[in-house]
Amino acid sequence: MAPLFGITLLLLLISILFSMFLNCWFPTSYPSLFSVGAPLRILLLIVEMFYVNLWERKAFWFILFVYLAMALGTCVSPSKQDLKNSAIALLIISILTFGWLFFCNLIGWHAPVLTFIVQALTWALLTGLIFSLLGLAVTAPIATIKWFLKKK
Repeated sequence: MAPLFGITLLLLLISILFSMFLNCWFPTSYPSLFSVGAPLRILLLIVEMFYVNLWERKAFWFILFVYLAMALGTCVSPSKQDLKNSAIALLIISILTFGWLFFCNLIGWHAPVLTFIVQALTWALLTGLIFSLLGLAVTAPIATIKWFLKKK
């Protein structure tokens, strides 16, 4: 599970560093993936990130962030051995987390730290996923054209 959590935390750290020290802008949240029109809103959010960072803020370091997010986002998937070795630990962590959330909801106490951690990890995972899909969208047509030219 090191790829999943380690790369997610690394993406979160990189985005914090780029926003604090290199004047890059990132959205604080993403639209729900299960809502109608989510792909279009995510596409518009990507265009907005490029526009704000490259045109308004002149933060050309954003190109480096996009490269790092694409490179790291493609490595997030854990292997079968990772899943096999960590299945029991993931089950225990999931039961404890959901138990804690259920208990907090039962007594009416809001757990802001846990909510923040889940939102931050979700944000980092979605950032890696979005930029990985952006890289796929750019390289897939090139690979297809190269494959057709090679066949001839």
